[in-house]
Amino acid sequence: MHLPFHTRYLAGGLTAFALTLSLPAAGAIVPFNENFDNAVDANNDGTPDDFSISSGYTLNNTTGTYDYLRTATFGSTRVSSVELTNAVSQPSITISSDFTVDDDNGSIGLGAFGDTSAFAGSVYLLDVNVDGSTSDLRIIRLAGSSIDPSGPTVITPIAFGFDDSLPFSLSATLADNNVSGLDISLTVTQGSDSFTINAVDPTPLTGEYFGYRLRVNGSGSGLTISGTADNFSVVPEPGTMALAGLGAAGIGLRRRRA
Repeated sequence: MHLPFHTRYLAGGLTAFALTLSLPAAGAIVPFNENFDNAVDANNDGTPDDFSISSGYTLNNTTGTYDYLRTATFGSTRVSSVELTNAVSQPSITISSDFTVDDDNGSIGLGAFGDTSAFAGSVYLLDVNVDGSTSDLRIIRLAGSSIDPSGPTVITPIAFGFDDSLPFSLSATLADNNVSGLDISLTVTQGSDSFTINAVDPTPLTGEYFGYRLRVNGSGSGLTISGTADNFSVVPEPGTMALAGLGAAGIGLRRRRA
């Protein structure tokens, strides 16, 4: 039985046990961590921990980072993702990664709850649109390559004077508030500085794919955005684990279907 992320329900211990047994066998599960330190990582070999590599990406086994390099015309996008089959059943998760970026011709960041491995359908985009000290932090619900008007669109200049020559990290928490939908909080951290934006989606997505999204901005050929990503993580919030314990004791979550 596949449980949507944005539903809550009451269940006894036996029900919770039965639902656990019925989780899909394919794909990886939360908590999921990938540091790209080994040649066998992200090799798309058919094992549950696959982190797909598409053209435009290189796994750098010397530095143990996931390397991006893309030269293309306006609008070119690259995605790399992993299927996490139980993420949709977690009341709250945090997705995070470390990044560097070498130029300001595009955006780099995270995708969450995508319904396809290429993020070609619906997905939450959680990223930085890189433009030096005027870079934007963004929470966007996409439908294909377009903004989905039924979901949140929050695009805000990073307040602390983002420096695209320095490493940074992104961390997003997505939590069902059981009232108005899915609460989304996205934080960019660089050195001792951090900046957070928030959004709410009344009709949360339920896809199982999480990962990276890189997009080249501008018009004309020869534009690039390059950088590295490392330490990818999708974990349940501590409160989620506590609630799971309650479910085993006979008190669970009732989650509503959209």
